[in-house]
Amino acid sequence: MEIEISNPKKVIQFAVIFSNLKHILSEITFYFTEDGLYFQGMDSSHISLVELNLSHEWFDKYEIDKPQTFGISVSCLDTIISCLDKDFRINMKHTEEDHLNITLTDDKIIKRYQMLLIDIDSDILNIPTVEYSADITMNSSVYKDYINELAMFGEELYVDCDEENVKLYSRGDYGKSEIIIKEEYLEEYAIEEDVKISQHYNIKIVKCFTNFTKLNKMVKFHLLTDNPMKIIYELSEENPEDNSLKFYLAPKVED
Repeated sequence: MEIEISNPKKVIQFAVIFSNLKHILSEITFYFTEDGLYFQGMDSSHISLVELNLSHEWFDKYEIDKPQTFGISVSCLDTIISCLDKDFRINMKHTEEDHLNITLTDDKIIKRYQMLLIDIDSDILNIPTVEYSADITMNSSVYKDYINELAMFGEELYVDCDEENVKLYSRGDYGKSEIIIKEEYLEEYAIEEDVKISQHYNIKIVKCFTNFTKLNKMVKFHLLTDNPMKIIYELSEENPEDNSLKFYLAPKVED
């Protein structure tokens, strides 16, 4: 097995994913198939799920003679990827059973690493297809700023949606912070007629998700009452459904 990422934008995307993923997951299982790379993982609190899809076309080189499954330490992979220099490409090759060979290079400088593989007892969860009531697209950097502001006031993010606007707010010992976004100031907004959605989430976990804003200028949200919020960063303009990082966050339940 050998894969390579040489496109500068995609090298940055790959690095951003793993530099921030370590704050959510400690270990993951890579699934390499003829179609591409896939992984999913649940955080330690079991209220959020992360899912990555990268089609084989997304890579600059993708050679798989048979399906491969690898357990890896996220922090270990991030440590290696953090050694990237400008204009470097990432090459991964597997020839031995217990480690993955990773090379970072621009041809002038070659950095080689062996990352030990680990055994992880995990199953792929079946994520059901859901028809959401509200679909939102907004600038990811702006959204990150909003969440950082709201996180100063409370530990929960409240999200209210109706046909006129989206309201985000939090409250705590310092009082209440509220941000109302009119429909015309969102990049895209669609909600079912006469539907109102009101749910709240752990804002610390949402804040972790905003650290991935460099993946795309836009971030997409999908909401349905009593269902997890789905957050998507698309990783390519072509076939975005096959090249994306997704998060699913369960709403908190009132006592």
